[in-house]
Amino acid sequence: MRECSTGFHFFEKVQDLPSRGATAVQHFIINGSLFLTIGNNRGDIQNHKTSSVVYKMDEPTEKFTFYQTLPTRGVFGLEYASISDKHFLAVAYHWDGTYQLDSVVYQWNGQRFVVFQKLPTKGATHFKFFTLNRDKYLTVANHHDGRTHSTKSVIYKWNGLKFNKFQEIATKGAMGCTAFEINNVTYIAFANYYNSQQKHSVQSTVFKWSGRHFAKLQSLQTYAAHDS
Repeated sequence: MRECSTGFHFFEKVQDLPSRGATAVQHFIINGSLFLTIGNNRGDIQNHKTSSVVYKMDEPTEKFTFYQTLPTRGVFGLEYASISDKHFLAVAYHWDGTYQLDSVVYQWNGQRFVVFQKLPTKGATHFKFFTLNRDKYLTVANHHDGRTHSTKSVIYKWNGLKFNKFQEIATKGAMGCTAFEINNVTYIAFANYYNSQQKHSVQSTVFKWSGRHFAKLQSLQTYAAHDS
């Protein structure tokens, strides 16, 4: 960030990083090192079977340098989380000839990310990690199952060894999800994009933790909502 002659501060370009139809970017810190991952959706040669890239900040030059390639398929979302002493990177696969794809959770093995768990998804667009009563959860927003946008998004719960399916949530072409807390109560919101009845004039939804599961709290009028 630089200061101009009028006293205002502004950002200046530091670096260009190659990408192929990039749809997501995620930064995180592991053992004091800063990483940046770019999720590529589509390349010129292999279409949606294009790799995504992890970069690492080189402190002396203050530039990101190539660190690792992740073999990915039609990436639409990235989400990082640290659980205990473990580091995870969830990668949402949206489409590669089909919406029925296994999205991937990668785990840091001390030197690089390796495949930890595959989760069945339907046109996945977004992952969100969150904590509830000290338990760790991972939510995936599903957009389309190949036939309809009226598909279910899924909440997974960490059991100490892997992520297990905890609850399905009815969504309509979900393009985003987020979790938040108000007065010690946890909520999840989904940005709904489309369904066959309302088209793009579709309501997005907010769910509230009931003590055992998430229950629908409120619908909000949105128009082709993309993120929440």
